[in-house]
Amino acid sequence: MKKSQIIILTIFSILILTSSINVKGQNYATLNYWGQDVKLDRDFFQILNNKRSGFIEEVKSLRYYDFKDYNILYVSLVDNLKSNSFTIIVTEANEIQWRNGSNMTGADETNKKKKTRASWLYYKLLLPSLQEFVKIKL
Repeated sequence: MKKSQIIILTIFSILILTSSINVKGQNYATLNYWGQDVKLDRDFFQILNNKRSGFIEEVKSLRYYDFKDYNILYVSLVDNLKSNSFTIIVTEANEIQWRNGSNMTGADETNKKKKTRASWLYYKLLLPSLQEFVKIKL
């Protein structure tokens, strides 16, 4: 085999191998902020994670503090926000709503403590994170 044939065969092999690998970036939820749609991305999750430690320190002094429950609520929230079919909505009144996601833990619970924790998580952690993200993206 000639050197040029080997080079062409090698390039052809590489092209076949790379075309069979499906490389995709994560497709996160959509944020509808005051009527404008913005796709969440890694920047948002960086903001959310950075604010989380401050949030946990703040709620330690509040009534109904339970780290384990906050962790469950946080994981449920992040799971929804990582779903590309999920839409988180912030209205002009800074009210948080959502659609097309699994049940947001704590949001419809009859347990007063769990519902209170969920509200603090949504309005003291999620809402400020979404507002900061929107300032960067819009």
